[in-house]
Amino acid sequence: MNSWQKQFTLEHLAAAAACYGIAEHDISKFGGFENLVYAMKDNGRDTILRVTHDSHRTERQLQAELNFVAYLAEHNVNVCKPLPSPGGRLLERIPYEGGTFLLTAFEKAPGGHIHGGQSEWNDSLFQEWGRITGLMHECAVNYSVPAGEPDRITEDELPYQPTDASSPEEQLLYQAFKKREEQILRLPREKDSYGLCHRDLHHGNFYVHNGVIFAFDFDDCGHDYFVQDVAMAVYYASTFSQWSKPAASREETTERANRFLVGFMEGYNGIRHIDSYWMKQLPLFIEKRRIDLCAILLEEWGSGTQEQRHWLRWNIDGIADEQPCMDLELGLF
Repeated sequence: MNSWQKQFTLEHLAAAAACYGIAEHDISKFGGFENLVYAMKDNGRDTILRVTHDSHRTERQLQAELNFVAYLAEHNVNVCKPLPSPGGRLLERIPYEGGTFLLTAFEKAPGGHIHGGQSEWNDSLFQEWGRITGLMHECAVNYSVPAGEPDRITEDELPYQPTDASSPEEQLLYQAFKKREEQILRLPREKDSYGLCHRDLHHGNFYVHNGVIFAFDFDDCGHDYFVQDVAMAVYYASTFSQWSKPAASREETTERANRFLVGFMEGYNGIRHIDSYWMKQLPLFIEKRRIDLCAILLEEWGSGTQEQRHWLRWNIDGIADEQPCMDLELGLF
């Protein structure tokens, strides 16, 4: 949990409820990772409240995100639209001595999460996952930032800056991430392959209702290569199809990834096409995400369960040996 999250008190929650004209008993904790997420009842309608802090995202960054999500919704992409407060604002503020809490409300997606082990985790879902990703990218190609409005971020930040006191694992992951990021920054940026992306569209960030995906959590959206969104989908579908049972063998991730990719690309290609040049870059983006996630989980999982420690060790050893976590059959695309 981020330190600012611990500073969001019941008093602040009451102030948030007042911003949206609802009673305190109609708002309750729902989830969240980088942000705090609450469920709200607004005149009988289920909605979502996201609380962030201006140290995590500035007001301008949030406004840029909301503009893009609204554009996707207007162009018939199944996303959770931002909702105005009774005061007509898409962004509410609660200042306090530690900064400012920034509030945004969204529609609640119908349906629920799907993961590996469920009957709905199948080729039809993978195709739908590719289809909605293709729709987002097709919209991104034609998207222009509204006049006078802010734009979203471009380059990723490195996971951390190591110091002399950093562990060997931290040093290793930093250098490995930096190497991949430098390779990616040398790739060409063209309108058909680079634009605003979700950048985190795994199965924790969408619901499925009657076989249709409804996407949410655009907190990480930014300018990137479209193949980044493909890489995120492949990585999480193969490695974390079941969140509590992460895959920790190259054989397992390879088998899952190739099955997933066939279905995903069938759905994606029904909307738009990714050139073979960019498909060949897919392993680079997958490894970048693998390294970044290891850096995020290093402290927590390093002292976690035996399964978590094994997963972390397997990945760190693979990164050190420059061994990919999966072997993709890219000749099919």
